[in-house]
Amino acid sequence: MSDHLVSIAINNFNYGRFVEDAIESALAQRYPHVEVIVVDDGSTDDSHRVIECYRDRVVTLYKENGGMASTHNAAFERAGGDLDVFLDADDTLLPSAAEQAARGATAGVSKVHWPMWVIDAEGRRSHVEPDEALPEGDLRELVLERGPYSHRVAHMSGNAWSRGFLETALPMPEETFRTGTDSYLSTLAPLEGAVRAVREPQAQYRIHGRNDWACDSV
Repeated sequence: MSDHLVSIAINNFNYGRFVEDAIESALAQRYPHVEVIVVDDGSTDDSHRVIECYRDRVVTLYKENGGMASTHNAAFERAGGDLDVFLDADDTLLPSAAEQAARGATAGVSKVHWPMWVIDAEGRRSHVEPDEALPEGDLRELVLERGPYSHRVAHMSGNAWSRGFLETALPMPEETFRTGTDSYLSTLAPLEGAVRAVREPQAQYRIHGRNDWACDSV
């Protein structure tokens, strides 16, 4: 088994209702080499109370509200992993996610991605997204020829990014990418290395009616 350290960075803003599930899923990884970081982006709900229950088991970062790019930048600055998973606080990982990410992260790989179960606010599964196989291999020529929307990609919680790639892509412009950071990273990753796909879902993507990053409204 690989001994890559996997950093799972949970990005939270006013998701006190869900962040406990996200943290528990990160701590429940069966892969032994995992660190968990929770970045709270200036929440005004009960998120701090929930997060503080885990302060002896995770790294906690509290910051002023700045949007998605600012949370990823802050998380990566603190993270020590060879791979980074940016887990949205309303999503969860399955127990095999870190193990599958580490297994796929061979030399020259910029990211490992996987499909996700779509769940509702109560955690009930409906279907898998995307509904077709995610691509893998050297996608550079495809992206250069047809652009960033030339192939299917996973939502943010469906990716593990290599440290080497993130060192070239981060810090992200924070004002430009208050939302949409997954598009930014998914566009650049195939230009920096190969992409590996895990066929089975490794996360759960929660649809609950408030999935837009809440910083959009401030």
